[in-house]
Amino acid sequence: KVPSARLLLAGRGPLREEYQRLASELNVSGYIDFLGYREDMHRIFPMCDVIVASSYREGLPVNIMEAMACAKPIVATRNRGHSELVLPGQNGFLVEPHDPASFAECVLRLYEDPELRAEMGRRSYEFVERFSLSNVYPRMAGLYKEILNLN
Repeated sequence: KVPSARLLLAGRGPLREEYQRLASELNVSGYIDFLGYREDMHRIFPMCDVIVASSYREGLPVNIMEAMACAKPIVATRNRGHSELVLPGQNGFLVEPHDPASFAECVLRLYEDPELRAEMGRRSYEFVERFSLSNVYPRMAGLYKEILNLN
């Protein structure tokens, strides 16, 4: 539906070759860039309109936190980690696992509505900002002082 769209797929793992084969079979290889393992996602996220995460299980999804710090809206599968960061309808969308149609619909909705993308991106940034070092450090330092009776 969006011929100009590209999927930037970062990471490595045992399924990479299978995914590349599948992309070739589906004739969509030209729309996907397999980036491999990256330590510079903070440089890649600003180039993106929407950040997606489709894992079935997640602890603390640092990739989503990094994307939120870049003021990006998120479309992610509903799981424990994603549900703690993505506030449906506010900074992104959560979709049920194994529901690619809903996933695609949410991405398309954000693509078609630049104002919604910008608003959700702003809300992502505001939400994740509370986890920044400048906000967390004073609280942690106070906690350690209290525990060590340094007051």
